[in-house]
Amino acid sequence: MTSMLQIFIVVIAIAFIFYGYNCLFSHTLVKEFDRFKLSAVQRKITGIAQLAGALGLLLGLLYYPLGFLASLGLSV
Repeated sequence: MTSMLQIFIVVIAIAFIFYGYNCLFSHTLVKEFDRFKLSAVQRKITGIAQLAGALGLLLGLLYYPLGFLASLGLSV
């Protein structure tokens, strides 16, 4: 894997970590989910999925099949 691709993966994983954390703990995103009439459970599922996907992307740098599955899951 090229170093540029690894850098992109890390940057994308950081973005997913940031968004996942904010889904779980940010009052601003609570308001956004309320605005779109989505429940707190849906917000928490979204945040956990974002964090799990980011972790999968980072672990995928060590074990390629896991990274592939994580990227597939995040794209759905």
